Amino acid sequence: MATNKVLVTVGTQIVFADHASDYVGGGGNNSLEIAGSTDVQIDIAPAGVGLATLLARQSAKVDLGAARAAAYGVMISVEPATDPTPGDTIDLYWSVSPDSVAAVGNAGGASGADAAYAASALRTLAEGFAQIAAIEGRLCQPS
Repeated sequence: MATNKVLVTVGTQIVFADHASDYVGGGGNNSLEIAGSTDVQIDIAPAGVGLATLLARQSAKVDLGAARAAAYGVMISVEPATDPTPGDTIDLYWSVSPDSVAAVGNAGGASGADAAYAASALRTLAEGFAQIAAIEGRLCQPS
């Protein structure tokens, strides 16, 4: 009798963090990160400005390679400088692209660089979000 199996392979972990400034990663430093990760830069508090309500940031572009998984697992760990407003959310979106070059082929008007994600002359912020995939939302709770 044949049995059906689902085999799961753990690939290279992608870590979106402020690697250029204050993030110290590695499996020995926290329980979320495994060794051998791909580091992708995102700074959600540039020049001490922070990420205010109704604003958005985008990370540098990450190349997933030619052979891609059909699905990915997502974990989020955010270290805010101050207690968040109860009821606010931190929402994650994925802007897909067929090209590994930062500024080429990005959905939703993303630049492919660690920068603000904002409205433009061609679209509102909400219209940009409608063009990219919502992957995670977390309710903010003060510590």
